Amino acid sequence: MKLKQLIPIIIFIVLLTFIFKEPIFQSLISYKVITTTNHYTLKNKSLQDFVDSNFDYEKNYTEYEIINKCLQLTKTALIFKHDKKNYNDPNKLINSKYANSNGYSSFCSTIINYVFRKKGKDLLNYNSIPQKGHIYVLNINLQKITKFLGLKTLSSKGHDFVCIENRSSKKKKICIDPVIYEFCYIKEISIIN
Repeated sequence: MKLKQLIPIIIFIVLLTFIFKEPIFQSLISYKVITTTNHYTLKNKSLQDFVDSNFDYEKNYTEYEIINKCLQLTKTALIFKHDKKNYNDPNKLINSKYANSNGYSSFCSTIINYVFRKKGKDLLNYNSIPQKGHIYVLNINLQKITKFLGLKTLSSKGHDFVCIENRSSKKKKICIDPVIYEFCYIKEISIIN
């Protein structure tokens, strides 16, 4: 096969991968919850103003629209830095700007809960909970893979993400990873029970 014939095939494969990146990611990568992490209440006035300026509270948003908008706001407000010394409290993160996965998940979870409470009505039953867990690639714990390869890039304590649940119904949880969204624009992740 000539190179000229391969180029359209390669472009087609790259386009398909880009278009279907979220389903591909969800089928290859999954998360397992270990524990919940700290919950915070949004108290910082500048953070409240930042969130409020990006939402029209008169508009009817679905829970998915609120979650996606909060992922975007988290991406806008924070800069990822893999450092254990970063703040995790969103009320401080709005000023420091640098956060690890714990900071990202607590920030995103806090602003999601803030918007749910502010919108009221049907959204009061939703609760965003920061979680800590392990990442699995093809059902193999990523920490075991990195340990086997001699890499020390992942914390042995796990990776932080967020699960949003409706307390009044049996609807499925919506789980997100703000760090993955930061780099790959993947909105929803899959969870292993």
